[in-house]
Formats: sequence, C-alpha cells, structure tokens
Amino acid sequence: MKNVILVVFSFLAISYGYGQGEGSVFSSTGRGVSTTFATDYQALGINPANLGWSKEFRGKTFTFGLMETGFSARSKLFNNELFQGSGSFSLNLGSSNNRKFNDYTELSTDLQDGLSFNLDSRLFGIALTTKRLGGFAFSVTEKYSMDMGLSKDFADIVTYGFSAPYFDSLVVNSGGSTSTIANTPSNYDSLQSDPNSTIVAGKASNPKTVSELMDGTRLKVSWIREFNFGYGRQLLKNEKFGIYGGIGIKYLTGMAIFDLESSPNNLSAFLSYSPSFNGSGSGLFSASGFQAGLPKAAGRGFGVDLGVNIKAFKRLKIGIAVNDIGSITWRENTF
Repeated sequence: MKNVILVVFSFLAISYGYGQGEGSVFSSTGRGVSTTFATDYQALGINPANLGWSKEFRGKTFTFGLMETGFSARSKLFNNELFQGSGSFSLNLGSSNNRKFNDYTELSTDLQDGLSFNLDSRLFGIALTTKRLGGFAFSVTEKYSMDMGLSKDFADIVTYGFSAPYFDSLVVNSGGSTSTIANTPSNYDSLQSDPNSTIVAGKASNPKTVSELMDGTRLKVSWIREFNFGYGRQLLKNEKFGIYGGIGIKYLTGMAIFDLESSPNNLSAFLSYSPSFNGSGSGLFSASGFQAGLPKAAGRGFGVDLGVNIKAFKRLKIGIAVNDIGSITWRENTF
C-alpha cells in the first residue's frame, strides 16, 4: 500500500510541478514541487496555507531573510557551436567568413525554439508563526522574466540576412558591377569564399506581409515588483486529520513590460515602461536619465494566492494552491 501511495503522489508531483514558479526559494531546490515543503515567508507565492505549519522547526517563531535570489534559463542556443569556443559571436554573415550555408541551419532552428529566462530576487522576507493565531508573513520580491521565439522566416533572415531562403534571388556586387543570381546554398557558399563579391540585397518573388513573415514570433519581457502579505492557520484538527488554509494578498507594481505576438493576419505589440527610464540619452532606457532611488512604477495592480493543505496520519501532506489571481493596469508610457 505504501508503494502505491508513493507512486501516485510522485506522479502528481511531476504532473503539477510546472505550476511552481518561485525561483528564490533556495531551501526547496531540487525538490521540483514546493507546494507542501516551503515554510515561513518562503511559502509566499507558492502556498500560503503552509504558514499554518507550526512545528516544522522546533522553537521557530520568527524568521527573516535578505536578498534571496534564484534564476533559470533554457535555450538550445547554449549548446550551439557558434556560441562556443571563440568566446564571441556575430550574426554578420558577410563574405569575410568561411562558413557554409548548412553551418547555420542549426542556429536558425535554435532561434525558432527561442530562449526563456526567469529571475526572482526576494529583497526582504519576514514571518511570524504562532500556535493560536497561525502564521503571518511579508516579502518584497523583484520578478524578471523573458520568453522569446522567432518564426522560421524571421529566424532565417536573422541568421542568413539577404541569403535567407525567403528571398528567391540575390543582388551581388562584384568588382564594382551589380548582378542578380539565384539564391541557392551553392551560390551562397561560392560568394562566401569570394572576397571580391558582396551580397547587397535579396528579392522575393512572392513577398509576404510583415504579420505573415513573423507568424509564430513571440517576445515577452516583464519586470514586476511584488509586495506580498500572507496569512495561514489550522482550520480543523482531530487525531488523524488536519486542514489548513491560507491567503496571500499582493500589491503589484510594474516597472516594464513588452509583449509581441504575430499571427498570419495580425501583428500586435504592447509596451509600457517606468517614467524613471526617460532621459536625455539616445536610448529608450537611457542610463543617463535614470532617476535616483527606486524607479517609479508604470503600472499597478493586485493579486491573490489561495491555498489549502491536508495533513493525514502525521506523515502524509496534500497541498493545493492557486496563485497569481489578479491583474496589473499599465498607465505610464503605454503604447
């Protein structure tokens, strides 16, 4: 019977583990699922019902922490040979390099797969656990995330430039004269080995609209500061079972967001960023214009986390949590 229970809950842990996104909980690293394991202020954002656990550590009443940070990154680009060995990489595919057309096929595929990056930095966390009233916790967390993936045509153009398969023919400058040739891998390889020839343009006989060209492209970037107050306590207890409940209330301040998506008939993008990034420099996020102190929020909102735990036979713990119920309204520098 014990083996059956172990198999069932191992399956549940694998199935629902993807819902856990709090990267700054170092005490749960390697567990995969923290729904019933995270305690005190580290339970915020995972399962506020865990704040009701009163005997996880003997004599524990008050806990606090500073600058707990965790990050994750995933991309096939990290294993691409073009990023390894030389210590540098350039997408400038001029005639000065000796690589062949097929050498870049994997790069285009990896750009389509994209890159995902998340960083959570808990600037401050504090928790108070009592036997009668339950557990209270508060934390301030910076959350950075990015998810990028390019369409095949867009990835090919980024990789090959005018030599992308999207273009049927190439305009080549050779010795001061201009000619048009078919865009084939063999012609590309020949041009790469000819220092006197330069590809100056590409032509497509069946051009696509921008939305068609970028169909499937996604780019999502966000920076959010979260103030989270949580409370959890025991709701019911007898000799064999105990039920715990918890709630987390979040005040959310958005520093910046960029969201771009494309389909065959629509290209849409949303941008909003803190007024603190406005400056006299040439860039959108100019360092010369960054104001001293904490940047002003571009958006504000609220969120709620809900959690329920069941403790049975003193050893079995079952936890269910629903997080990030809420929204942010972006008002500053919104396009």
